[in-house]
Amino acid sequence: MQPTRWSALVFALKVTLLRAARTGRELAQGTRPARGKRSQRWREAPVVGRSITSLWTQTSAAELRLTAGKVENLRIAARALDGVEIEPGAAFSFWRELGRPTRLAGYREGREIREGCVVPSIAGGLCQLSNALYDAALSAGLEIVERHAHTRVIPGSLAEKGRDATVFWNYVDLRFRSPTGLRIEVEMTGADLVVSLRAPKPAVSGEKAGFALGKAPLLAAASCETCGVHSCFRHQDLHEDGTHAAAFSGAALLDGVWPEHARWLTQWIEAERAVMPVEIYLPLDGARRRLARYAWNTEGAVKVREAPLVAFWRAWRSRRMAAQGAARQRMLQKLDLALASAYARKLPVTALHLVVQQSLLVPLARIGALGGRTFDVLMTRPPAQRLESTLDKAKARHPESVTLGDFRAAPEWVAEESRILSRARKVITPHAQIVSFFPDRGEMIPWVSSERDGLISNLPRRIEPGTVLFAGPTAGRKGAFAMREAARSLRLKVVLQGAELEGEDFWSGVEIERLAPGTAALDAALTRVAAVFAPAWVESRPVVCLDALKRGVPVFATAACGLGERAGVTTLPEATGASIISAWNGAAKSIGGELASQA
Repeated sequence: MQPTRWSALVFALKVTLLRAARTGRELAQGTRPARGKRSQRWREAPVVGRSITSLWTQTSAAELRLTAGKVENLRIAARALDGVEIEPGAAFSFWRELGRPTRLAGYREGREIREGCVVPSIAGGLCQLSNALYDAALSAGLEIVERHAHTRVIPGSLAEKGRDATVFWNYVDLRFRSPTGLRIEVEMTGADLVVSLRAPKPAVSGEKAGFALGKAPLLAAASCETCGVHSCFRHQDLHEDGTHAAAFSGAALLDGVWPEHARWLTQWIEAERAVMPVEIYLPLDGARRRLARYAWNTEGAVKVREAPLVAFWRAWRSRRMAAQGAARQRMLQKLDLALASAYARKLPVTALHLVVQQSLLVPLARIGALGGRTFDVLMTRPPAQRLESTLDKAKARHPESVTLGDFRAAPEWVAEESRILSRARKVITPHAQIVSFFPDRGEMIPWVSSERDGLISNLPRRIEPGTVLFAGPTAGRKGAFAMREAARSLRLKVVLQGAELEGEDFWSGVEIERLAPGTAALDAALTRVAAVFAPAWVESRPVVCLDALKRGVPVFATAACGLGERAGVTTLPEATGASIISAWNGAAKSIGGELASQA
């Protein structure tokens, strides 16, 4: 029977009465379940039940709008449930944990079965999560306290197997309990919803009580998007192209500009324009506002979205942060989370593919924005797991360093980044070493040297034998200890740039020259130094090395600098003084007197 406005009004009145009755009954009887708490108590407990279901069972263009809304609703609900632990013997309640799903809480219009039809509804689609929870609970042998079957079947859902549990705030609930306690984990990959239940001990039996457990009637539900019944009051006007279809889109979520990534992004947008519209998210539109820090090329994007409040807050906080240190790194992570949250609030539900700058990867995952989406990562440093392992090795070799042991991310953060990177479709970087970490998904793009070609850089080189430039601040991670050891042995004069973070007397016993701040002094130094050394343990973007190569200056660098095999580069096998000495002596023999030391 076709729904009418009168039947919808009667339905709404019934719902109001049923909701009130349920609330009153639970308050009177004292049977309202307690909410679970987030905890790490059973994080390592065995998985006793798991359910994996596809997020995108409806792939037609006409169904995309509501299906994408459903996935967005699942992102919100997954954040609320993931990591919740239920005490032994206590009942888990779907609605007690989630609360009332409203537009104000962020829920979107999704798919809901009502009066035999799949209709647009705020928070529609949450039944996929309740289905999965019920499916996992059955597999775990838990006691089912309350469960209701659907009245209709959506093809591809667990209702086809009779392992479904419909929910409707607040009187149609899903409840179950474990005698030994329970941990709920909800993860959304690009394609699937994964619900896992952990318990310190398996349930003894799977008693089911309280409500009917019957299998849903095998009657398919018609969808408002495709049924074609124009006389129904729920019918919506078609788009100009004659469909309800909403085109999927892409989005680039960015922060500070890298010229290499900016060039790649321009090419990516151009290639994707025929397939999908692309939005760009920035703290501020640097191209329009003439801000070099955010000067990404946004040409071809259908929209540039900004987060000015976060940008101004970051600028204010940055002026009050130390230049180095753990407190600074923790604050930067907090600011990244704020930026990711600002972006996620503006993302359309149809943005199914993202390009994400690496610093935003974990924050976006933590707020659930990556679930149900594919994504590429613009890598700006090695994965945290490898980076911190390298720094630990460097600290063991140089325990006297005041910087090498300064900051380590929380183990949960490091593990989360590794897990998320394993899901990335591609990782894009000019860094040769980082690409080698992802042999199946790494995309190598060219380095872009600076464009500072003024009068100084065009002057002929007049080499000062035995004078070298150390590329970077005086920090352990940049290989300062190795450079100092080699300079003392080879009696090199070392030209320094940047801060001396390892102490004012670090270079004792070495002839040094400190450059004035600014690019002009660096350009002038590159016209006279015999070589540039970058014996780094960790290096994200070797700007000085790239400038040196452009000006024909030999470069000695570790693989950590990411230059790869190229003319003018001698690769140091280790960030040690012995490696520098061996490479210098070998080059001096082959190149000749212009590299000779002052010995």
